[in-house]
Amino acid sequence: MKISGDNPVQETAGKKTIELKDRVEGGIQSKRKESAQDSVRISQKAYDMNKIKEMLRTTPDIRKEKVALLKKKIASGEYSVDAREVADKMIREFLLEDVLKT
Repeated sequence: MKISGDNPVQETAGKKTIELKDRVEGGIQSKRKESAQDSVRISQKAYDMNKIKEMLRTTPDIRKEKVALLKKKIASGEYSVDAREVADKMIREFLLEDVLKT
């Protein structure tokens, strides 16, 4: 530490700040040069995932035409549910959940 002038601490601190600033600026400039040569590659899997996300984002949650058709069938009495099929699906899902738990 060099002692000179009325406030030696401030003078020394100022010099260190300038040196540090010069070093930082030099680093930024060299990184800018490096980044001009950098490139990014997206894997096919990432590309596919982005495409799927976009498709999901644009697909409506409710298919209005299907809902309208089902409402029409229910109102006219044409819609019927096979109780045996519903029971079979419920049992299969229960068994699958049970297997996945263990």
